Amino acid sequence: MSLTCLIKMKDLVNIVGLSRASIYRLMDSGDFPEAIDLTGSRSVAWREDEIQAWIDSRPRTTGINRGNQ
Repeated sequence: MSLTCLIKMKDLVNIVGLSRASIYRLMDSGDFPEAIDLTGSRSVAWREDEIQAWIDSRPRTTGINRGNQ
């Protein structure tokens, strides 16, 4: 059995660089990993491996906001 860490919203916002509202909007559209209900604590978390897979699946950009170099 392999263990995975759970990421709470405060840390998730910092990791993916999106606002809380944007994360929930992406979840609603099916474009972001679903949260896990942490029963009894009235909070949710995300599996670290699913978040990493989501990040890895995002397209890379080139030439955006690089200024006048």
